[in-house]
Amino acid sequence: QKVWLTNIIKDYSLGDRLGLRYKDFDDHWRPAQHKVTDESRAGLSDIEKYVAGYSLDRKSFPESVAIFDEKCFRRAGEIFSVGGFLVTRKSLADVIRQFDMGSGELIPIKFHHADLKTEVGEDFYFINFGCRKNTVVIKDSKNIQKITTNTHTLEEIWKINNWVQNSEIILTSNSLIGPDLWFEERFPDVIFMSDRLVSGIRKKSLK
Repeated sequence: QKVWLTNIIKDYSLGDRLGLRYKDFDDHWRPAQHKVTDESRAGLSDIEKYVAGYSLDRKSFPESVAIFDEKCFRRAGEIFSVGGFLVTRKSLADVIRQFDMGSGELIPIKFHHADLKTEVGEDFYFINFGCRKNTVVIKDSKNIQKITTNTHTLEEIWKINNWVQNSEIILTSNSLIGPDLWFEERFPDVIFMSDRLVSGIRKKSLK
């Protein structure tokens, strides 16, 4: 069976100039501006865990989001980014929740209008990942590259080249066991999906 992968989690354009601001728990609202400041990357360790597929607690994600520029927000698709975390609209969330996410979950997030009080009449969810597998067969795969070795865990870190072709990443049959949405331990920043999940998304004509 097929397994699909995407590096969408590294696509910073998903959060670029969407007219959004947010606040973390026990913190103030971030400025209503398109410019990304260093302050917005304060939770870097959480982001590093997130892009490696670790499940995070609710307070690792922003508490609330506000739309300060409605025109810019119209550019947001079914999936976009807030504070480095992926957000999905209800239509895509309804598909994902039909499949196995491991210890991950879809976390409801309140969106407000520019007044920071009036809630938007649409449902949004953070995608909290929660599965890491180790099923890529390194010796049989092509267009992959070893980046480094973690000196503390001795875990090898690899990347998949952007020009990778179909059937060049080989996984063991164990990849089809368990969750339909996962990360590979040695390949951060890449989301793997079962053919079942991708087929479900396509049936809903979602991209």
